[in-house]
This record gives sequence, structure tokens and C-alpha cells, in this order.
Amino acid sequence: MFARFGVAGGSVARGPGRSRRGAEPAATTERPVPCLPIVAPAIGRTSWKEPGPRLDQDDDDRSGDDVPGTSRGGLPFALLFAEPIPVERLTPRHRYDVTAELATNVRRPRPTGRRDKVLIVTSKYDDHADAVALELVARGCAVFRFDVESFPAPARLSLLIEDGAADGRVRWQGTLQTPVGELALTEVRSVWLRRRILELFGLVPPPDDAGAFVRRESDATFSGLAALAGDAFWVSAPHALWRAESKFVQLQLAVELGLAIPRTLVTNDPAEARAFVRAVPNTVVKAFRGQIGATVESTRLIYANRIGPEHAADLDLVRNGPCLLQEEVPKAADVRVTVIGGRLFATELQGRGDGTDPLDCRKLDPAGANCRAIDLPPTVASLCMRLVDRLALEFGAIDLVRTPDDRYVFLEINVNGQWLWIEKLTRMPIADAIASLLVKGRGAPAVALPTSEHPTNALRGAYAADVLTRV
Repeated sequence: MFARFGVAGGSVARGPGRSRRGAEPAATTERPVPCLPIVAPAIGRTSWKEPGPRLDQDDDDRSGDDVPGTSRGGLPFALLFAEPIPVERLTPRHRYDVTAELATNVRRPRPTGRRDKVLIVTSKYDDHADAVALELVARGCAVFRFDVESFPAPARLSLLIEDGAADGRVRWQGTLQTPVGELALTEVRSVWLRRRILELFGLVPPPDDAGAFVRRESDATFSGLAALAGDAFWVSAPHALWRAESKFVQLQLAVELGLAIPRTLVTNDPAEARAFVRAVPNTVVKAFRGQIGATVESTRLIYANRIGPEHAADLDLVRNGPCLLQEEVPKAADVRVTVIGGRLFATELQGRGDGTDPLDCRKLDPAGANCRAIDLPPTVASLCMRLVDRLALEFGAIDLVRTPDDRYVFLEINVNGQWLWIEKLTRMPIADAIASLLVKGRGAPAVALPTSEHPTNALRGAYAADVLTRV
């Protein structure tokens, strides 16, 4: 949700749920066991215009051409709704990497023997990383940026672990070298894992067996880095990100805490899908990972879409891949709650309200939308904070719907959600809050900016004029 302002993001299928209140169950101490993501290959664009049977038609009544391998082939149902990225979003992104700027004009990063570095793990064209890096530099903080596209070439990463001393302590050291400079990993104080953990080294499947091998080895190497640097302050810790990426974990925990959620079904059984659609007249289809494509130009997005009578025949395609169906929530406004450490920023987004607004707010034109900072009801704000805390996250972008009768319904939490568009439209200091968290750790007060004589303020001003205005 709200990824209208960035390619990646969550989805907005929604539906009424019943709020439940009660004592919070004891937090579990179990750690999830990470596994490597499996990414399906991209599938060519296809559209279907065929008329179909009624939505209440039984699965046993399907005609022969609904069977995979005939006219519809093996296309998953959700891919019927995939749309190309709008042309206006294909404009090449501008980047302002302050770490590269300083390396060129001041000094290349190098080991210093001081554990005072902030490592940002991101991708090349990430304006959110640009903004936070600049805030950190403006505080006089040593920042090192690792763009994952640069690994394994030209970036170089080495990790060494050996027997400890008599006290049994582990000895390790590591170096990360990029075209910008060199970082001693034992000097890292904080890590901002801005890159999505499930797609750390790429969304698109590798081109061949060698590429697949390198991808797996790269994932394993980063897991080793995360384990060795586990005593650094992470925003957020990899094990927490793995767990929190599960929509089922999110929905289950939201219910336990007392948040209302939509009625939700995930299935690859056409009969179950039809039964759900019959029981839930306003059914929405969405995807766990609603983005496919090998390049920006070929990328397509799967927004939340209503299932209508024209889709009845195509429900048999559910058998070709798991499909996520949800009940649609009556909506007065979309609400994004950004939680950073112990701080909360709530934003409400409304369309024109003339009946032409899209179901999925990612398709809203921000120029015609009303986006404003709001104060959540204290109970809702507390539940959002508890949700992030129970997931062991330091950052979370929570998507809610405010209904016409002023109930708040939980949709999902994005562990790497977009927020720079909110900062631009509302002037809420979100980049400042993330920078402060990385410098001081959780629960710390905001760090004051340096005086106007500070040499990095010239760069900060250039960034504000050159980048932030074009988010």
C-alpha cells in the first residue's frame, strides 16, 4: 500500500473485521528459521476478455477449456490483473549519494579503529537512503553505503572467524570494499537494512545455474555477516524481518492484539475460491509479492482488484498458483502509520470522493489526493506501537483503513515501506527520526542538527533543492 510513490510496496485488499480486545499473550522466544526465497519467473503480458459463467457456478461445472494446458494455459489467476508501470514513473531516477560525494571531494572512507560507523544496505537508486545518509552526515556521523547491485563485483566482502582466546570469546574480522572506500565491519555501530530481506540480491531469477549458485552463496554470506555483527544495532534485525514479512504472522498478531482485520483466504483450490466469492460479495484479489518483470521497463504491478462476474470462468486459474482473496473494507480514508523506534507518524490519504477513486490507493494521483498528518485515537496508536514491538522491528509502515463509522481496520505492515513521499507532502521529519535512531539507538531523543557553519550543510541544502522536491 502507498507504493504509488515507489515501485515496491504492499497491497490494499481489505475488508471489515471485528475488533477484539483482551490481554496480550506472552511474547514467544522462538526464532524463525530463515530460508532462501523462491522467485517465480516473469510471465508475458496477457489479458482476458472472455465472458464466463456465474460466480456461483460450482467448480465441477467448468468447461474443458478452463483446464490448465488448454487455451488459458498455466497462468496464475492474480496475473490477469498485472499492469505495466505508468509511463510517468519510468523516468530515470536521480540519485544523490552523499557518501560518494564526500569520498570524491573530501576523503575516502577507511578503517579508523573507532566503532562509530553506520552501514546502510540498500540499492543504487534509493532516494530514501539518499535522504537518511545526508541527515547522518549532517550530524557528523561516519556513514558507509553498500548498494547490493555492486556485489559480488565490483564490491568485495571478506569475513574471517577463528578460535577465541582463553575466555572463549569469538574472534572475527571483516572488510567491505566498494568503489567509494573501505569499511572494517567490526567498526559498525548501526545497520540500516533498507533492502528487502526476501529479495536482498535481486528480485529477478538468475539467468543460469552459475548465477543461481552465486545468488545462494551471496545470501549465505550476508547471513554470516548479520550473525557476526549481531551485536550492532539493526534497523531492523534480519531474523525479525524474515518473520514479519509473513502476512499470516501479521494478521494473526494483529488479531491477538485487538486490531480488526479483513476476512482472508489463500488457496489454489478453485472450489474454495468460488465458495469464498459466494460468501463474500465484495471480494478483492491481491498478491503477496505484487511485482514481476526483469527490468524496470518490463515490470508489471498487481494492484488490489475487485472480482466481478466477468472473472467467474477465470477462477479455475487459481489452481495454477496460490491466490490471496480478501473482503473489501468500506473506506473513508487510507491511513499510513510509520513507526520508528518509539516515535509514531500517522498520515491520512483521501481521494476525491466522487466515486472515481481507485480501489488501490497506490493508483491515486497524489496531486488530486488529500494527504495530511493526523493524530490517531490513543488506543489505535498504542496497538500499532505494540504490533511493531511484538514483531521485534525498529521500523514499520502500517497500513490501515478508516471506515465511514470511524473504525480502524488493519491491512498489513511493510517492514521496508516507503515514506519519503509522506515527508514531502506533510513535512513530518521522518528522515530525521531514522537518522536519530541509527545514531543513538531505540528510544533516544532526536539529535539536533549542527550549526549553519557545519560544512555538510551546503550538501544538505543542495540535496533538499535537487532531490526532495522531485520525489
